[in-house]
Amino acid sequence: MKGNGKPMVVRNLSYRYSDGTSALEDVSFEITDGDSVALVGPNGAGKSTLLLHLNGILSKQDGSIEILGMPLERKNVGSIRKRVGLVFQDPEDQLFMSTVFDDIAFGPINMGLPEEQVRERVRWALTEVGLNGYEDRCPHHLSLGEKKKVSVATVLSMGPEVILLDEPTSNLDPLARRRMIEMLKGLRATKLIASHDIEMLLGICDRAILLDNGRVVADGKTADVLTDPELLREHGLEVPMLVKLFGSDALDVIREDF
Repeated sequence: MKGNGKPMVVRNLSYRYSDGTSALEDVSFEITDGDSVALVGPNGAGKSTLLLHLNGILSKQDGSIEILGMPLERKNVGSIRKRVGLVFQDPEDQLFMSTVFDDIAFGPINMGLPEEQVRERVRWALTEVGLNGYEDRCPHHLSLGEKKKVSVATVLSMGPEVILLDEPTSNLDPLARRRMIEMLKGLRATKLIASHDIEMLLGICDRAILLDNGRVVADGKTADVLTDPELLREHGLEVPMLVKLFGSDALDVIREDF
């Protein structure tokens, strides 16, 4: 069940931390099946907090969340987490086993899949992220780019319909960043990508949601939201250099480059 083609429907979501600080205020949006959506905003805007709500790690205080046709409530959290994968910004938060195989197999094993199917899912996930043959490697000896790809593979092995990614290109060198972007473009699941990498988002996503102070302040085509200098500056973001150089033609340049 995919909720009439809308795997994610958020209505009037609000959340405050234990000290009373407002993290999300009256957030509403819908994501359609197959969408690739950018989630942008300055530090502290609420991006990571929102992602943590969308597979039930944080519990809503006000409003409603519907994921794949199911209300995000305690009774549905287990089912939702099998179908909505979250890739953390720091791969050290996701990788905890002694081998790459064990990290990627952890989810399918806990889904109760038979051994051969688990092995097939691990092989497939590694192929998807371009790390064939890494099964026996120690995750903590890999480069940051490789660790981030393994983190994505741990989610892919679960067969999710929706993937949430928090800063997938942060702190990567230029080559690792390009490889990550190429891999993300190939993912077939519905994607919500939180990032400060505006150029990457322009190359991957057709839609952008801009958060600031926990509120949605813009929601539209990436070509409109992420190339608007005044809007971005007002909310603590910077227009990519290619946009400054090429103006409205920058989107074609970026997507051709990627």
